[in-house]
Amino acid sequence: MAITELIFPSIKPEPAIRDAFDKYFPAALQQFGSESGVTATHLGRILREDGLDIEAERRILLAFEWQGPESFDGFLDSEQFEAFKAGVYEYLAAPAAPQLYASENRSVECLKSPITQVFKVEGDTSEEERKNAWDEFVAAVDAKSGKDVKSFSAVGMRSFEGVFMGMIGWESLELLEEVCDSEAF
Repeated sequence: MAITELIFPSIKPEPAIRDAFDKYFPAALQQFGSESGVTATHLGRILREDGLDIEAERRILLAFEWQGPESFDGFLDSEQFEAFKAGVYEYLAAPAAPQLYASENRSVECLKSPITQVFKVEGDTSEEERKNAWDEFVAAVDAKSGKDVKSFSAVGMRSFEGVFMGMIGWESLELLEEVCDSEAF
């Protein structure tokens, strides 16, 4: 079972710190080799949240795809993680809290897309009902876009148990806007 870890780190707001982080962090991600259990990494900017344009806030999403829970847990106990944490600590306004999601499928295709849209759903519905609703939504997106969009879904684990997460990988922001801003959605 693959694990997708999402982190929404809070970077200190000072422009010099943000610029230094932008230079430092891509290289820091390179230290995550397959020996750590990471099968994919992704660093992206958050453009919108709940329909609001937040691009100017320069917020980021960090995603890791792990081979399984044991590789994630093993990494947390490693010297490699301690070194990584020490390197990024100076840039963070607050500690980052990982969100873990489990799936039989891999998230990497969505995360490799130029635009990745992330959905999280909590509530009283069952996991099966959420998955069925997600599949219907993806089918509607496919139909509206005229394309077979990349999609992924997973269920939360540990402190995110009960949360359903879905992703759609878009080829462009224009296509996302065309589909999602239509009356059908």
